[in-house]
Amino acid sequence: MDNNLSILALDGKKFTAVSSDQDVNVFIYVFRRVTAEAVIADASPDPAAPVPVIIKSIRIDSSGADVIIRGRVSGATGTCVAITGDDGRSYAAEAPVEYISMLDRADFWNVFVQARIIENACCTTEGAIPITIVYCKLDSEAIVSKTGSVQYNTLEGGFWCILGDDGRGYDMNNLPEEFHAEGLRVKFTAKMSDRCAAYHMWGFCIELADIEPLL
Repeated sequence: MDNNLSILALDGKKFTAVSSDQDVNVFIYVFRRVTAEAVIADASPDPAAPVPVIIKSIRIDSSGADVIIRGRVSGATGTCVAITGDDGRSYAAEAPVEYISMLDRADFWNVFVQARIIENACCTTEGAIPITIVYCKLDSEAIVSKTGSVQYNTLEGGFWCILGDDGRGYDMNNLPEEFHAEGLRVKFTAKMSDRCAAYHMWGFCIELADIEPLL
C-alpha cells in the first residue's frame, strides 16, 4: 500500500493498516463502509492509538451511504468525468447520460454530486477516487467574475449578450441599456440563471450581479 488506511470500526475501535496481502488502492475506500479481514501486526503501548493491522482481504460494503461532493469538472471523456473536489481530492466519475451535458458546463459553475464510491475507475486518473454519480446539480448561487465584449446576436429575433474572453457566450435578461453597444469591453460578475435559456438556447444563461466598462 502506498498510503496507510485508517479504519473506524462500528464498535468505535480504530485500526490502521500498515500492510496488506492484497493490492489495495487506498483511495477507493475513503469515506466508505468496508468489510475487512485482518490480523494485528503489533500491540500498541498506547490504548488510545489505532491498532496496527495487516489486511488479509477488504471489500466495499455496498450498503454504505452515498457521499456528497462539491467541486468542478476538470475533464470529460464520454460518460467518464474527472472532478476536482473542494476537499482537494480528485474523483473519476462514471456519469449517467442525462447528466453529461450538465457536467460539461461544470468547469464554469460549481457542481454538487451525490455519488457512490466503486471498485474500478471508469477512466485512468492517478490518485483519483472512482465514483458513480447518483444525482448532481449545478450550484445556482456560485458567483463568477469574467471579462468580455458586448455583442448583438441575431438569433431568435435578436438579443444583447456578452462574448467572454474565455470563448463562451453569455446570455442574460438584465443587461442595462447603457451597455447595449456593439463591441463594448466589460467586466462582470454573475450567477447561473434559467430565465433566458428557454427563449434563446444560446450560450450560458446568467443573471448579472454587477457590470462595468473595462478600461
